Amino acid sequence: MIEMRLAADKAVQCIERPVPAARGDWVLVKLLSVPMCNEYHGYAEGKAAGVLGHEAAGVVEDPAASGRFTAGDRVAVMPQLPCGHCRICLEGEYIHCRQQRAAETELESDAAVGTFAQYMLKPADQLVSVPDAMPLDHAAMACCGLGPSFGALERMQVDGDAALLVSGLGPVGLGAVINGRHRKSLVVASDPNPWRRHLALDLGADHVIDPSRDGALAEVMDLTGGRGADVTVECSGTVPGQEFCIEAAAVKGRVAVVGSSKGHASVHLGGTILFKGLTIIGSWHYNRAWTHRLLDQIGLVGDSIDRMITHRFALTNLREAWELQCTGQCGKVVLQPW
Repeated sequence: MIEMRLAADKAVQCIERPVPAARGDWVLVKLLSVPMCNEYHGYAEGKAAGVLGHEAAGVVEDPAASGRFTAGDRVAVMPQLPCGHCRICLEGEYIHCRQQRAAETELESDAAVGTFAQYMLKPADQLVSVPDAMPLDHAAMACCGLGPSFGALERMQVDGDAALLVSGLGPVGLGAVINGRHRKSLVVASDPNPWRRHLALDLGADHVIDPSRDGALAEVMDLTGGRGADVTVECSGTVPGQEFCIEAAAVKGRVAVVGSSKGHASVHLGGTILFKGLTIIGSWHYNRAWTHRLLDQIGLVGDSIDRMITHRFALTNLREAWELQCTGQCGKVVLQPW
């Protein structure tokens, strides 16, 4: 099998290795659709990475002793390796598990757990069955493509009466546009990149704004009848994006932080947040109990997903795919392992 790796100084490596053996609850999955996420940041910074990729869809090659799947079953791969038995996991919030399984210890040399490969091993409870009629490229969006913003809008109970501001129009933010549009919200999409703003309009955003321009905040106010956005979803992973979402939120508004950032926002907790009565949540993913609702929604927004996926590359053309991502001139990019 082929597995992609990243060494220092942007050295992209294509490694041939034996197909790993399924065992216990570790299921062998043949990967057929591998969306790309934020791995390109490490490439751009010239950093080495041990495991590449955390979202995919494919078919079960060997279910081992899992008892949940049979060979040939179509599945979507969920991120991380949660323990499955702590309180957080049992409540369906596995993404926040602090007792991750140690693949290197359990699998030793067979620890093929990244998705930038032709095969991978994954615990059965981190695989989701995919309907037969659903294209695997669409099913793979149940992870980072649509998942984080879906979780945010579910938690904030967003419906058609809400004015929704999406900050940051990378793939996660574009997924938020699709999710907001599906809920019939007024969607205002914000990004300094004109290419991404244009794609957001194509995906159903009602308005787009450039947050780097003077008057961007006033523009949000004008578009929302002077009250501000009822819900803001921050997907840019930047401090200015976080601060913009808080300033643009309406009184009693709801703010979801979806994108992670290295910096620290300067926010007056006892002023802006207190006096506006804001509710702020972090939304990294979604509760597993909501999976069927997300899959149902994916089945209804397939045309939008097809437009959000702007490029596909062979797995071995990973460098070319990363170089494209670094330009910002793309939506969701999908790798094809075969």
